[in-house]
Amino acid sequence: MGMLKPVRTHVLPRLKARRTEICLTAAHTFVERGFDATSVNDIAAALGITKAGLYHYISSKESLLFDIITLGLDSIDEEVVEPTRAIADPDARFLDIVLRHALLATCNDGVITLLIDEVHALSPPQRKKINLRRRKYFEYVRAALLELEAAGRLQDIDPTVAAFSVIGAIVWLPQWFRL
Repeated sequence: MGMLKPVRTHVLPRLKARRTEICLTAAHTFVERGFDATSVNDIAAALGITKAGLYHYISSKESLLFDIITLGLDSIDEEVVEPTRAIADPDARFLDIVLRHALLATCNDGVITLLIDEVHALSPPQRKKINLRRRKYFEYVRAALLELEAAGRLQDIDPTVAAFSVIGAIVWLPQWFRL
């Protein structure tokens, strides 16, 4: 297996510094208070700006949540899927997927990962987009497990159940760190 290249310590590499600050501050605020209990005023106060100043950067609280979750999924594509696609050995690829996803899930205090539970607050079209992307990643992990099964390295384990279990365990890592 090749050396694991560390993921970036930030989750939002494509964004300008101010937009990154807004997304991470909002994510922390959503996690601390819950999405429904957080107002735009709460986010603005956490940023030290006015509500009007915050609306310069966002169109709504829901659109901000959608952007944050989307950026988290973009990071999975960039930091987990893309680097592991080229790994030929199925054992090494699966291990790299798990390690990379775990590192990504816990960076920035895991706030991006913790917000996946708030997907219910999105509009139906936004929720559909997020769920399609989540399903695509699930299928990528499941395919890696199917390849292990085909190679005789995974026995007496249902790859679908295993994929749900592995992803679920990784997504819960930030909860364990919060205890």
